[in-house]
Amino acid sequence: MIIKKLQNKNWPVSRTLLEADWKLIIKGQGTVVLPSENHPFSIYLSNSRTENFSGFGLTVDENHASFYHFDKGKKTLLSNSERGTGLDPDRECLYWFSFDSFNSCLRYGKGEQRQQTTIMKYLMPKSSAELDSNWIKSIEHIHICGVNPEAKEIRVWREPVTIEPPLLILPQDAIAMEMVAKYEGTVAENLTSECQKLYANVAGKQFQLNTPDFPCFSDAIEKSIRDPQGWCYQTLRKKAEEFGKTNSNATYLRITLGMNQGESPGIPYVLEIWPSGHYSPIHNHAGANAIIKVLHGKITVRLFNMLSIAHQTPFKTVILQAGDITWITRRLNQTHQLHNEDPNSVCITIQCYLYNIEENSHYEYFDYIDNSGKEIRHFFPNSDMDFLDFKEQMKQEWQRR
Repeated sequence: MIIKKLQNKNWPVSRTLLEADWKLIIKGQGTVVLPSENHPFSIYLSNSRTENFSGFGLTVDENHASFYHFDKGKKTLLSNSERGTGLDPDRECLYWFSFDSFNSCLRYGKGEQRQQTTIMKYLMPKSSAELDSNWIKSIEHIHICGVNPEAKEIRVWREPVTIEPPLLILPQDAIAMEMVAKYEGTVAENLTSECQKLYANVAGKQFQLNTPDFPCFSDAIEKSIRDPQGWCYQTLRKKAEEFGKTNSNATYLRITLGMNQGESPGIPYVLEIWPSGHYSPIHNHAGANAIIKVLHGKITVRLFNMLSIAHQTPFKTVILQAGDITWITRRLNQTHQLHNEDPNSVCITIQCYLYNIEENSHYEYFDYIDNSGKEIRHFFPNSDMDFLDFKEQMKQEWQRR
């Protein structure tokens, strides 16, 4: 007997509300994501399309969010959020409502749909007769009030929000059972097919900065950064206003490998060089998938739930060491800031980008918050020099020294 293996790309991961026919993709689970443009709204999940339904609801007003239980139209308050967690000051904010019958959990949050951006959580009392588990698992219908239900931005995701996704990608022979149990790492096969492709290109042992033909490559880059006559030093000085008002630390070098093939924002493989104390603006990645590998030094990564002037406090901060690999998808880890906080060493990373293959239009820019912290601007992914030319430049500078 031949069994055909199902691929992730064949699973309905998400749909617009209309594509989903106003239903959860799978009964009893899923996440509804929508914009409100600062208007109060409600999302109801029920066992019936009629008004006299039973189910659960989320209501968001100017100051609060509330969970409700409905029994044939009768409304019972389950939980209220703190004041100030209702409608967001950013009109482009995305709100989400996660329904998880298997873990008897309701969640509400803003921006990226993940555990650490949860604003309100409610665990259903499993022992309550009115919340019988079989009945809860039959819930599938979606009702929207206060937002145009035909908006393409309203999406229905197959999965509920459950765990905080691990950031580190590990080789299959390096991940242990304890790491899986604690969500401390993942393997590339758990990510999108685009991330798997990028990972396969850069994860190998031979993909490294210092090679037999130039074992002092990283040292040469460090010297070029510190030498006023070095190409790195001079190029960094010219970039002090790249992201707004003059800031010499808000700079880094972009050394590109290959050419733009129309599958990524800019050239897909970029060597990024981070001198001590230097950092990027808070920015996103054009909705692209990405893989980041630290080749030398270490880098601090701060994650944000959305790109917004009103949201400049990270929800997560991690330090990646040489050899560490992390990931970005359209849905998760999209908005971040990189900062080399090591006072003694340059950090060098390889960034790799790829749009989702099913997309029929591309947004070519990385959006970022400028150096003033008050304006969002567009950055077209550029190149300071081609990698092969840069390596030759560093060889020549190293030999002169």
